[in-house]
Amino acid sequence: MTIYEPNVLRNFTLHSQGPREIELARLAGFQLSPHPEGFDLPTGTPLQPHALRFAAQLRDAARSGHAVLAGGHTAVWIAAVLSIPAAELPRLYYFETERTRDENGRFIFTPLRLCPINLL
Repeated sequence: MTIYEPNVLRNFTLHSQGPREIELARLAGFQLSPHPEGFDLPTGTPLQPHALRFAAQLRDAARSGHAVLAGGHTAVWIAAVLSIPAAELPRLYYFETERTRDENGRFIFTPLRLCPINLL
């Protein structure tokens, strides 16, 4: 039996989400899971099997009413989303992120707000 939980935002990125991200999600009405569930694509690995497994995860999230935080391997995301009818996708979100550079030229990423991804 699937439990329908519309305020859950699952972390389909490749990294843990910190206190700032969790608070921004809370302000948007979501309980964000800090633990990553995203798929990476190891070097030399075919895309399709990973994309199909990820598509199954996306469908499972949609059936549970969960929204999904997007991030991770772009090709896996594109292939998975293109393999699913739009009506079977979960609600998708991303963090609008400010990018600045430190004194060594490295990027510092600061999430500003949670934003929906509206598919055409």
